[in-house]
Amino acid sequence: MARQPVPEREWYLPDLVPRRQVTIFNGDGGVGKSLLKLQIAAAGAMQCER
Repeated sequence: MARQPVPEREWYLPDLVPRRQVTIFNGDGGVGKSLLKLQIAAAGAMQCER
């Protein structure tokens, strides 16, 4: 297994949310974390791309 190339990271949301990895959205209350997660989930359900 040594000396094998590292596979390229797969992204759910490019450069923000990696695919199949635990991701934490944190910040002060009321800044829109829940809305952002809802929009990401809705876009994924509708199979939207940027």
